[in-house]
Amino acid sequence: MKEEKTHLASLVSGFQQFYAAQYECTTCHRDIGHCYQKIVDEGVSPQRKLEWAIIGCADPRKPPEEIYNLKPGQALVYRNLGNSVPRTPRQDVAVWGAVAYAVGLGIKKIIIDGHDDCGAMKAAAYGHKDPILTQWRNQKVTFTRRLQAMPLQHRHDHASVLNVALSVRNIDRYLDQLVKEKGPDWERPTVTGLLFKMGEGNLYVVNRRDASLEPLTHHSLRTDRGHTPPVCPPLAPEWPIRPHHHQHGNGACLSHQEQPKSL
Repeated sequence: MKEEKTHLASLVSGFQQFYAAQYECTTCHRDIGHCYQKIVDEGVSPQRKLEWAIIGCADPRKPPEEIYNLKPGQALVYRNLGNSVPRTPRQDVAVWGAVAYAVGLGIKKIIIDGHDDCGAMKAAAYGHKDPILTQWRNQKVTFTRRLQAMPLQHRHDHASVLNVALSVRNIDRYLDQLVKEKGPDWERPTVTGLLFKMGEGNLYVVNRRDASLEPLTHHSLRTDRGHTPPVCPPLAPEWPIRPHHHQHGNGACLSHQEQPKSL
């Protein structure tokens, strides 16, 4: 019995365009082996050090490669439901495997890439009838407990921001342990939480301490495109979090408020 293929027509068409651009190049006049090696070298290979590791959402509206105009070989991208990194690998070993893999490759810039109007965050905030999504929600104990303490009408507004902040802090704990194991000379990666507000077309840094937002861009919508949603206010003092400092290889400490400046 053969596999059904007719539903793959659009993907095959896209691949043919990729092949024409990458394998039938008219500039290098090399054989096909050279073009293949070029693709290998642009990926995870010893010849090239990746700059970014991005944990993004599976939402089809916001592929990180397009949003940040990344070229092949610039970023290791892992996407899951709600760009979530839970507290322990037991809750999601796949995403933690991606984080460990990125650190093992020597990547020094890790991004938790969130966005507004997230369907996964709606499921986390209000629940879902699907049993698998319910199980996923139940694994996010700390996250859902904090959401449930908020007024119902505010949960979805804060869910995406809170999820990014908690994910950043969970990776912080993992890196804390690596610093103890590897010693103070190990160059610790920088972890930053970002939120893309699709309704505005603006990018924000998420403060891991109080889940407040700091704008990185200041685009204004045209008046004929509707109302720009407000920025979510900080969650403090209802969400107390201890200050957390990073120890870098040169011995200097960098506070959370200073970290976004590296972007």
